Parts: sequence; structure tokens; C-alpha cells
Amino acid sequence: MADTAPAALLSRAALSTQSLAGFILMKTRFISLLLSAPFIGLSLPAHSASQDTDHTLSQLAIGGALLSWLHAYLSNDQALRYAIDLDPHQHRLGTSYGHFSADSHYTGLYYAKPSQQALISQDYFDLNAHWEVDLAYWQSRLTQPKSKDGYTFSVTPVLSYRLTRVALTPYLETGIGLAYISNSTMENIDKSTNFQFTEILGVGVQLADWRLGYRYRHISNAGISLPNNATDIHSVHLSYQF
Repeated sequence: MADTAPAALLSRAALSTQSLAGFILMKTRFISLLLSAPFIGLSLPAHSASQDTDHTLSQLAIGGALLSWLHAYLSNDQALRYAIDLDPHQHRLGTSYGHFSADSHYTGLYYAKPSQQALISQDYFDLNAHWEVDLAYWQSRLTQPKSKDGYTFSVTPVLSYRLTRVALTPYLETGIGLAYISNSTMENIDKSTNFQFTEILGVGVQLADWRLGYRYRHISNAGISLPNNATDIHSVHLSYQF
């Protein structure tokens, strides 16, 4: 019995050391991904010949979304479960109005379901998730465009950083989702496919249950078919949670 006790202790110590080493290795890998996420977004090839500003916003949206998901997971290993655990009693309705060219109008309506819990909750900020279903109508004022009007439909998980402990709360949101467009040409922009991807980057302020802000949305097919011309939408965004 005297001989087996030290052996058992050594065995337990070895297992604990292996578990600790595995945990450190896992965290190191995720931290490496976390640090590289912005560069992944900024180094992705251009979706199209968008203007430089739109191209930068698109890459920031991609990098920001990747970074935010990794940040959430590193801070809370239950974050992914929280993101899909939607609150049955909370709803958000919103509308947006903007353009993707000098001669276009873009009007959108969306419905969103927030998660029950914040993915990250700190003294000075929190990170929340909501799943957003968006339906928008666009129209061109050009006399003879290739396509005069059409609809877009998208589903996007959106992550939102929000400062706390202030009445007028600033927020930053980002997301990557899937989209469908009714016409494969939007005005004179040939998009090749009806199936598209979409990225969101937005900033604004929240007062009680109201949000008002600016939102950038990028729509393209990520190179699954050519030509892969982008639609870059800039809009004012208003929503209410109840």
C-alpha cells in the first residue's frame, strides 16, 4: 500500500500536467487565430472592382465578424451555445433607407431575434447576438438600366458590441450571412448568380429600446461565379426592440 500511494500520486500529477499542456496548446492556437483574424479579413481578395472605400469596409466587416466570434469563444466557452439560444419573449423590428449608386433607392425591413444571454458581459461593455431576417426593395432612377428594380432577402447572425452604464449607448455591429436576390443584375451591376453572400458593418447609438445608426452592407457571390461584381449599400438604420 505504501508503494502504490506515491505511484498513484505521480500518475495523477502526470495526467494533470498533460491536461494543462493540452489546455495551453488549445488556447495558444485560438489566440493565434484571434490575432490573425483581422489580417484574414484585410488580406482576402477583392470581391469586385468596388471603390477603395467600399472594398475596405467589406474587408473590415469580414475581419470584424471573424474577430468577434473568436473573441466571444475565448472569453466564454459557452458563447456559441448562447448565440443560438434565442429569447422567445424578445423581438426587434427595423427599417433602413439608403442607396448603392447615385441613381438608386434601397428600402429594407427586418425582423430579428436576440439571444437570451450576452455572449460576453463586462462592467463597461457587452457583446450580444441576434439573428436577422431582412427583406429589401431597390429601384433605379436610370432611364434604361439593365434591371429597373428588384428584391433582396438575407439571413444574418449579427454580433453587437455595446457600451454599458450610459443612457445614450454607442454600439458597433458586424455580421456575415447568406442572401438571395430576385434579379442577377442590380441596376447595371451584373452579379452572375441569385445566391449571394452578405457582410454587415454598422455603428450607432441606442436609447432605451431604440437604435439609430449607419449600416454598410456588401453583397457578392464570393467568386463562385464570374463576373463577381459587388453591390455596396450605405443606409440609415432604425430599429425598436420589444
